[in-house]
Amino acid sequence: NPTGIITADGDSLLPQILIRNNGLNKAEDARISYTITDQSLSAVYEDSIDVTIDAFTVDTFTMNNYVVFDKLGKYFITAINMWADETERNHLDTLRSTYGTRFIKDLEIVNHTFPADGDTLEYQQLVTPRFQVFNIGLDTLKDIKVETIITGFQSAYRLWDTLYLDSLAPNRAHNFTSSKIWEAELGEYNLVTNSLGLDNNKENNDLATRFIVVLRKDVAVDSVIYPKTASRLVVDRKYKPSVSVSNNGIANARNIVVRCQATVEQGIIYTDERIIDLEAGQASVVHFDSTLTYNDLGATKLVFNVRLQDDQREYNDTLISNVEFVDGSGVTSLLTRSELKIYPNPVESTLNIVADQVLESVQIVDQQGKQVFFQSLSNVKELSVDVSELANAAYTLKVVMQSQTVTLQFIKD
Repeated sequence: NPTGIITADGDSLLPQILIRNNGLNKAEDARISYTITDQSLSAVYEDSIDVTIDAFTVDTFTMNNYVVFDKLGKYFITAINMWADETERNHLDTLRSTYGTRFIKDLEIVNHTFPADGDTLEYQQLVTPRFQVFNIGLDTLKDIKVETIITGFQSAYRLWDTLYLDSLAPNRAHNFTSSKIWEAELGEYNLVTNSLGLDNNKENNDLATRFIVVLRKDVAVDSVIYPKTASRLVVDRKYKPSVSVSNNGIANARNIVVRCQATVEQGIIYTDERIIDLEAGQASVVHFDSTLTYNDLGATKLVFNVRLQDDQREYNDTLISNVEFVDGSGVTSLLTRSELKIYPNPVESTLNIVADQVLESVQIVDQQGKQVFFQSLSNVKELSVDVSELANAAYTLKVVMQSQTVTLQFIKD
């Protein structure tokens, strides 16, 4: 004693051991050591006694110290005959035994079968939590009540369900499936399950695991590079629209259709498409052909959109830029268009500026309003500017002539 399964309720007892003297002589003051170890092989009990027993006799002896049964687990007993006068030692001098401790009522939340710990789910995937419980107690459990909760950022609840089971016999498991369904949103989440019934062991009554929700396929129009909303375009000139597109999914995207269409009140005046591929997490600037033009004054709407088969989000697929076609005076102030020319546009390395009048200064500003180039001039009507180090984007060129500022836009390609 102890043997078998014992209630882990804090009770205690004095271990007992059955000893037989197989020798011809009486054994006096024979030392017997008694050790109990747990599953980690750490000693939880150590004791020894000196026994006296006649030849060919069997007797039961009790240890000096109590064993307390207050922790759940499996334990291993080792009793060793250490009698110094032993004539011949053999395997009968060591006795090994085991016992286990259990609570009367003990329901364990074993695992989350879905979503499992560390799972990666897809955006908009339908999630119905599933988990397993096990009755490791000694009694049949009645009126079992368990809750399962999905929480997100700042512990906001996404799903909360309470499930019931009439009874569960000892050494039996049960698989629960929530009746609630949650449509997965992007982010990191916790799945927490708790036993709400009466239980002698609180240490295994709850289980918390983590999972994430990601996009597998999602391409988006991030920003219009050119022409931006409120831009003024000169009639009869040709322009090259461009847009920034990104792949926000975890899968590589192939055959993405990127489209630009310009419309006026009378109908469509420009359409162009590009087919591109983007690796997961990659972004790219897409340039359309330089044939956007209109021969009349008026408002124009440019619609930029992307299409990808099985795209999981559509609200970020389109951006609109509202621009206006104006005559030359709408862009060059008091100067006519013929007085200032820039080429090529779009430009790769060298931007050439040609004017009919003396240039006083030239300034280039990026889309955030930051100056990236400035040069004061005197007695020159032409200038070549090296823009090869500039990032591919749309820029504003500001040229001062006769104390008047002429503003033009160009694209670094």
